[in-house]
Amino acid sequence: MMFAFIEQPIESKIIDFSSKEVFAERKQGNIQKAYKMAQQLVQHNPKDSWNHKALAWCLIDLIKQNPQEQYIEQLKQIPISARDDILEKSINFAIKKSNPLNTEINHAKMLSKKKQHREAANLYFKLLKNQPENMELQTSFAWELYYLTSENLKKKSINIDNIKRYFLEYFKLQTEKPSLLHHCFLRASLKLITNEEIDKKNNIDFAKFCQQWNLENLNPDDYEPSSYQTQSGEIYKSQSLALSVFRAALKNAMELNNLQALNELVAFIQTKIHFIKSDHIWLQWDLAKSYHLLGNNKVALDILLPILKSKPNEYWLWDFLGDLYFYDDNELAISCYCKALLHQKDINFVAKIKMKLAYYFIHYEKFERAKIELQAIIDYKQKHSQKISEEFQQLSREIWFEKPITARNNLDFYSEKAPTAEELLYQDLPWIAAVLGDAFEHNDKISRKLFIKTEAIPMEISVPDSRISLKTKNAGLPIQIKGEWNNNKFQIYLVKIRQALYANDIFSLFPAVVDHINTEKRCIHLLINEKIDTTIAQTTLPFIPNLYDVVNVHISQHTTKDGKLRYKVYHIEPNEDLSDARHLIRSFKEKVRISNGLGFGYESDLFFPPEIVQNFKLTSNDLVCGRALKSYNKKKNSWGWRVIDISLIEKNTSSNSFYDE
Repeated sequence: MMFAFIEQPIESKIIDFSSKEVFAERKQGNIQKAYKMAQQLVQHNPKDSWNHKALAWCLIDLIKQNPQEQYIEQLKQIPISARDDILEKSINFAIKKSNPLNTEINHAKMLSKKKQHREAANLYFKLLKNQPENMELQTSFAWELYYLTSENLKKKSINIDNIKRYFLEYFKLQTEKPSLLHHCFLRASLKLITNEEIDKKNNIDFAKFCQQWNLENLNPDDYEPSSYQTQSGEIYKSQSLALSVFRAALKNAMELNNLQALNELVAFIQTKIHFIKSDHIWLQWDLAKSYHLLGNNKVALDILLPILKSKPNEYWLWDFLGDLYFYDDNELAISCYCKALLHQKDINFVAKIKMKLAYYFIHYEKFERAKIELQAIIDYKQKHSQKISEEFQQLSREIWFEKPITARNNLDFYSEKAPTAEELLYQDLPWIAAVLGDAFEHNDKISRKLFIKTEAIPMEISVPDSRISLKTKNAGLPIQIKGEWNNNKFQIYLVKIRQALYANDIFSLFPAVVDHINTEKRCIHLLINEKIDTTIAQTTLPFIPNLYDVVNVHISQHTTKDGKLRYKVYHIEPNEDLSDARHLIRSFKEKVRISNGLGFGYESDLFFPPEIVQNFKLTSNDLVCGRALKSYNKKKNSWGWRVIDISLIEKNTSSNSFYDE
């Protein structure tokens, strides 16, 4: 049956009224009559939504008069499909107003307004025992749990057990998700797990919390970095909520060695990481460590290598790389540890790495080298009044430890082994021919120019001079490098000297013509071809060129901050062979055609500027010898030849007026 409250379905009776008549009876105040008519309509045609609407409004009227349980239950059974927004709100309001617990509910609300959240929570908890499915009660109780959590987090002495109990009660509820309330609990838990003053052993299991919270409930905005403004008006950006949660959850799962939760977390994060808009290199680092703990070193290695390429001077990354290879290739692992020790000298940070090397030396009976590592750690601990562990004491009692040390350190061993680790990191990258440039100071730091070989013109880049680990750093020195482009910047990884026949060997010599001299700015403009031109300061020239002189240049290219390609002269010298620049400047012998004071060649695209026409009194059909320069016509957006001087004129003896235009 559609409705259990219809006791005697009227099947044979003819219905000669509609829902309109029901609403009319309601309007006249005949609620009981309208109610019985609506029942008959629903029984007769349960598929008509207007019949259900009519019945619902009748029930709402009856509940207002007498909130009987049977009316309330009937109202709850009105199909969702028959409810519009207004009816839905009215149904909820009628049910809510008829709740026998309203007096106590209102009291709980009053307690909450007075910030008596503990009392309010206890009352809601009691009421939920009577109405466990009441969603309003569940939501109100959940908010009180959050308020209690928030109050606790503000205290100097946080009662972690109480907060755990609040979280436990919250996850028993069936509140709306995702929602503001749900996110409030996530932020509270994040604040709790990142509180360094709380003993980690006593803190919450944040990875488990995230599983219960269900990270699928994160909103798109949660992946965006948040901004905040300081009192001074400065705007700062902080990492997104998703990024903070992911990192905290991974860290917590690793600390608790919760491999099951860790496995679920890395799988989920890998599907969501592309949504994070801000830099997430540290999340990648956490993922690499997580996969290593899960025993998946291959994936850990794939994640680690790009991080290490971007931060090649971080000792802890090289140390971790060594750990990834420790069981598969011990020699390779040792080279990574050596690379780490070359980047960090402070024993407070590298004691564990030095211990790994010590055991390696002991295994291969290189006892003096082992003692060097151990003694350095012992000396440091004694100097800083740190406890010497039983492990160190036992090793120091070995016979080989009694022998004196002849070397000060194992730096030679580090330097010998480290290149293997470097080659591992960049093994997939090709060696690129390059040339060293000059060093210069920028922002109180010494940088150096490098010129990288390309298919055409060498590319100029600048790198910190410290990245060039060569004994000789003469400008023009042929070198080879390993590196790659990243966001229009070249990241250099390895550098070594390259055998070549001469310096600056990657540069080609280009002929160029001096097509303009700016005496005010004291610079000259050089035209190299239709696509390349550049300027050079006169003060940097080793000789003084004249206008229209042909020179030879080495040029490099570089990209400006706005992404435009520019060219720069690296070397310049005179050119005695003018034939090299015939594509830039040429001699001609040709008749001229005059039009409106301008001259044009009859046989080619020669252009005679008005000053040339006037100075040499040219007329049409004059045979002219001279020189022309390659030039660009901005109006026509094309290249042509502009006459720059005339050496000989054979005047036309016929009437000029007939030919002149």
